[in-house]
This record gives sequence, C-alpha cells and structure tokens, in this order.
Amino acid sequence: MSLATSPQATVAPVDGLRREAQLLLCCARTVLDDEARRRATSLLSEELDWGYFLRLVTKHRVVPLVHRCLKDAGFDGVPAGTVSILTQQHDHIARRNLFLTGRLVELLRLLATENVRAIAYKGPAIAAVAYANINLRQFWDLDVLVHPRDYRRARHLLVSRGGYRLRENWGWECSLIDATGIVFVDLHRYIAADVWPGGLWFHRLWNRRAQAASAGGIPTLSAEDMLVVLTIQLRKDAKELRLSKVCDIAELLRVRPTLDWNAVTAAARRLGCQRALSLAVTVAQELLGAPVDATIAGFADNARIRLLVEYVCRRLFADDRTMASLPMSHEGFQFRVRERWRDRLYSWYSRPGVRKFVRHFRPSAKDRSMIALPARLSFLYYLVRPIRVGRDYTRSWFKG
Repeated sequence: MSLATSPQATVAPVDGLRREAQLLLCCARTVLDDEARRRATSLLSEELDWGYFLRLVTKHRVVPLVHRCLKDAGFDGVPAGTVSILTQQHDHIARRNLFLTGRLVELLRLLATENVRAIAYKGPAIAAVAYANINLRQFWDLDVLVHPRDYRRARHLLVSRGGYRLRENWGWECSLIDATGIVFVDLHRYIAADVWPGGLWFHRLWNRRAQAASAGGIPTLSAEDMLVVLTIQLRKDAKELRLSKVCDIAELLRVRPTLDWNAVTAAARRLGCQRALSLAVTVAQELLGAPVDATIAGFADNARIRLLVEYVCRRLFADDRTMASLPMSHEGFQFRVRERWRDRLYSWYSRPGVRKFVRHFRPSAKDRSMIALPARLSFLYYLVRPIRVGRDYTRSWFKG
C-alpha cells in the first residue's frame, strides 16, 4: 500500500496539544492527505523536542506507521538520528510480527485438528484486515475467540499439546504463555467482560468470517464485526488509551469504504454500543482523518457524544499536569458511554470497592437456615438477610 492522498480527510488538533503530539497525529496513518501534509510541513519548520516525540511514538505503539510516513513522505527537517532509531524499532517489530503470525497459524491449526472453531482477532488479524500489511501494526500477544462450549477444551489443547501454560483466568478470557516466555495468548470465549454473551453469538461471527490473506489465510472477523469489536475495545480501554486503538479504527474505515453500515449499526444496537460506535468513528475522523459514513457522522452532533469525544481526545495525551482538565472522570465516562441501564449498572458494580460492598448483601447459609423458602421464592432471601444480620447484631449488643 503506497502512501496516498485523500481529499476527504482532515486534521483536527486538540486544543493546547504540544507540537510533537500534533505531528504524531499527522504521521500515524497510511494515507497522508493534503491538510495533514501541510500541517506536518509547518510543524517540522518549528523547533521540536525529538526525544519527547520518540517517547510518544513508542508509548502509543505506532512506530511502523510513523516510520513509514516520515520515510516515504520526503519531509525535510527530521533528524537523521530520529529516523535511524525508528528504523531499528521498525525492523525489530517486523521480525517479531512475522514470528508471532507464524505461531498464530500453528495454534489455529492445532485447534482445527480437534474441530475447535477459532477466530483470530486483534494483533495479526487487524494488521491484515485494516492495514493490509502485518508489519504496519505493533502487537505483543495473540487473541483467539472460540465458542463458549469449546473454551475449556481449547485451553486444554493449548496446555497439553501446544506447549503453553496457564497464567491467569478471568472467566471470560484466560492468558497463556509458551515455554520460551515469548509468546502470549489470550483465549476468549466472550469479547469482553462487560458484553452480554448473547449479544454477539459466535456462530454469527463464524458464518460471516473472513480470511486474512496477508496473515497466512487465518480466519478472522468480517470488517463489519471487527469495527464493532474495536469500538468495544476502545470503550473498555479508555482509562489507559493508546493512539494505536484509534489508528485501527481509522485504517479499517479507510481501507473498507464499502462497509455494510446497516450490519454495523444492527450489531451495535444489539450490543448496546451505538453511542460508543459514534464516539469511535468520530474520534478516528477528527484526529486521523478517517472517512466516515454521513449517517454515522451525523450522530456526533449530539452534545453527549461531543463530551465523550472531548474526553477521549484529551485522555490520549493527558499527563499528571493536564489530568485535571479532563471533562469527566473515567468512571463518569464509562457511565455516559453506555446507553442501556443494565450496562451502566454493570460498570458501577464492576468497581472493586462497590463489588466488595455488594457482596455483604449476598444471602448466606445462615440466612437460608433462618427460614425455609421454596426455590421459586429464593430471591426473597435478599430481604431476609438484613433482618437476620440485624437480629444477630442486636443479640450481640445486648449480650455485651
């Protein structure tokens, strides 16, 4: 894919953003439009802190994109030392990406031998589908989604025959590592902990799956499903957000101009993430010049969406000094970005302090021994519990 120009794309720097961060936004893309080129040329004529620029590039995991842009666009004013450092990092990333993609192909073949249907997403899959080149995206681990009923069998296969060992298990996902300590695999049965399992049925994803030709023909999500999943990931990781996640969305929109938006919006509606979808595509458009469907772009005029967009744009480059300028807290963002009350309640309940507090109200064996209720009325034990606890505390007080 050559570095091309796009008349539709624009650059919208965040107010008060440092020049180095503005240059990063101009370069972290595969398509350099006229406005981005003009802005980058202007920034390069000013004095820049190239050490800080390199730290930003590394932090946001966009080394391949920035290296390619600075190398192919022919910009003047970029120090040779900066280009040399980026070239070394790019070559290392390219070798690692190729190695990990090979391990992913082996892993999927192992699962296929036991008739375990598996879909690769994130990592090499996004690189192949959204960038059409596995070397243009940094990734550190491999993510595989299986049907919930195959989850335990797939994990056993990877441990017993794949040479992996279990690191952590969160229920909806587990993390494994190979014997060398180099390859990390995240095995999923759900996309995320806060996504209703029935909303994104595996068989729907499997029937619409695509083949990533530039990544060994691995099965992956269709472009429409991938956009919805990327939206969920952006919402989930908003607290420690990296620009690479926005780049994934922008490049997918750029390389797939014929997306079936009806399918995208239907999936987002089913998952309760229509607001997050509007947020994701708006941020990709305003920061990285991604082409966005007019219908979806119209949702960004909503004041609620604009507030969320401002939070994400500022959070990307916030530090300890600018954190106070964020328009809301992370918890406030997670509450506002969800449109369904059950999802909002989950976001509130998932906070460690709240979960520990709510656990005190869960019925125990003592509550069930106080009164015998039929199974169909077992929910009434939540009312029995405070009565029983109050009785016990009263007895203890009188004894004291």
